[in-house]
Amino acid sequence: MRDTGAVLQSLNYIDSSERAMRPLTLRDLNEYYVYKYNVYMTNIRDFDKAMNYADSMIWSIERNDVREQMQGIYAEAQYRRGDALFEKQSYNAAYRAFYNAKSLLDNSDSCILSHYNYRVGMVFYKQKNFDDAIVSFKTAYRESEKCGNDFEIFYKMQELLDNIGLSFYNNNMPDSAIAYYQKALTFIDQKRSTYADKQEIFFDKARAIVYGNLATAYLSKGMKDEAASLFKQSINISVRKGYDVIDGQLSRLKLTRLYYEKNNYDSAFSVLGSIRQTLDSVPDRDVLAGWYNLMWQYYDKKGQTKPAFDYLLKYSKLDDSLREENIKLRSFDIRNRIKFYDTQTEIADLQKKSDRRRNLMVFAITVSVMAVIILVLILQNLKRSKKNVHVLTTLNTYIRSQNHRLEEVLGQLEASNKEKDRILRTVAHDIRNPIAAISTITGVLLENTGNYTEKQKEYLSLIENACTTALQLSNEILEATNIVKKDQLSKETLEIGALIKNTVDLLRFRAVEKNQQLLVNIDDTLGNMVADKEKLNRAISNLIINAIKFSPEGVEIKVTAVREENFVLISIIDQGIGIPNDIRDKVFDMFSEGKREGTAGEKPFGLGLSITQQIILAHGGTIWFEANASGGTTFYIHLPV
Repeated sequence: MRDTGAVLQSLNYIDSSERAMRPLTLRDLNEYYVYKYNVYMTNIRDFDKAMNYADSMIWSIERNDVREQMQGIYAEAQYRRGDALFEKQSYNAAYRAFYNAKSLLDNSDSCILSHYNYRVGMVFYKQKNFDDAIVSFKTAYRESEKCGNDFEIFYKMQELLDNIGLSFYNNNMPDSAIAYYQKALTFIDQKRSTYADKQEIFFDKARAIVYGNLATAYLSKGMKDEAASLFKQSINISVRKGYDVIDGQLSRLKLTRLYYEKNNYDSAFSVLGSIRQTLDSVPDRDVLAGWYNLMWQYYDKKGQTKPAFDYLLKYSKLDDSLREENIKLRSFDIRNRIKFYDTQTEIADLQKKSDRRRNLMVFAITVSVMAVIILVLILQNLKRSKKNVHVLTTLNTYIRSQNHRLEEVLGQLEASNKEKDRILRTVAHDIRNPIAAISTITGVLLENTGNYTEKQKEYLSLIENACTTALQLSNEILEATNIVKKDQLSKETLEIGALIKNTVDLLRFRAVEKNQQLLVNIDDTLGNMVADKEKLNRAISNLIINAIKFSPEGVEIKVTAVREENFVLISIIDQGIGIPNDIRDKVFDMFSEGKREGTAGEKPFGLGLSITQQIILAHGGTIWFEANASGGTTFYIHLPV
């Protein structure tokens, strides 16, 4: 929008975007301020508002205390503040900002030094100290060559070549000026292919400025036709919407003077009229002074005394004002200012070194005093330690003896625990056969119940249920005592999402028995993992069975699974009776004291969660639970994938 001339529209657009995207990161906020600064500085030329945005950049960095992390951006903000101050004729403050920016970073940073020398060169140029300006611009150009292929660096380098040419021209060296203008045009054409993604407007703007300056140099050598042709090329580019209006205005002023020399006043007046059309939209005092000057000359040549006098009076007032400003600028001694700030910096550095030396001396004295005190204490303790050696030796011997006894007891406990597991496995295994036989006989008897009373049938059903429960308990004991270890897993690559869905599907019949709904929400990006399929299925099944067991009829039980970087998080969410605080730390214990009957009277064994925890830990995962705000419990499984 801005590059096509819709400057105010571009400001409205970026303001609405900034409001919509709040809060912005600090770097994005800086980009927003930079854009507003550039528009007010270059397009609108409201230097007060431009400086406000430069100050906003500086303030936002200082407020967040990130000057060290964002030194480059902070330095650029200081340079921009200095540019605005310079345009406001606050020369001392402007140079102070330039110097602050240069001092922020290491002087070996050629890019930062390039920015600094460019601005110093501009000060010398506006003071008409063209020899020093040439030196500063050339130094800035050499430093820019080391900054890489960034587009902004390229744009500044072509501007520096043009500025060197301008300095030579104003120093009455038109041949050298022409040489640098041609270098600038060649540089622009050579770099066009490097930045193929950039719009042609940027390269045309640069060419237009150089064409106008080159035409001026040709004119000083009497090459009027070549000068006129270049002026027209420059103007033809600048009149396009979004291009450099001020540069176009300056080229028109120069073309008007050329028409005067050729006594072509009609063409001159036509050009002056085109300048008038752009003065209101982009006012520039130098352009306005030149326009007043040429207008009074035109009317004077035409013999129209009244308008000629009016324009001459306006020109004289504005020219006097510009002369006063130039005198003020030339009175600003930048060399002494540089020496002053360099001296101040050296003094500050010396003061810092002095402070460091003083601190080191205080530290050394403190360390010495402490060393003496420590030495005295060591000598005192050495005397005491001789008396304590025997006591310490005796204590050490006693501690070693106690450690040895503890190791023996721990070994006995471990052996006892293993023996307990062996006995449980043996009992559970041996008792299965008689219980299975009783269950089988009971089943046969229940198939022929014609001769039994109702009471006998009831007893047979109770015997069968008791056998089924006993068999389930023996299976749980066998699995619980066979501790799951990582190196005992039968791992394979499996799709974790499919495993969860299959597990849920196999348990839906249990939920249906209690009129419950099993809801599944599984992320499609879970992927594969290497795991023991049977044991992992058992762990998830245990949690879902518990959710069904401890939830009332007619409720929903949710099973979810999501990917979290290199992990899968599985959640089983019920609306059940919850877990009281007094048994929360016991739910994962084998034969837990916290076992309770289900909502439909289901018998608990207290082994399922212990087995589940062993399986999850063997897979390198974690398991935990949390109470739901609306009632019930959520169990979580966190597994690496």
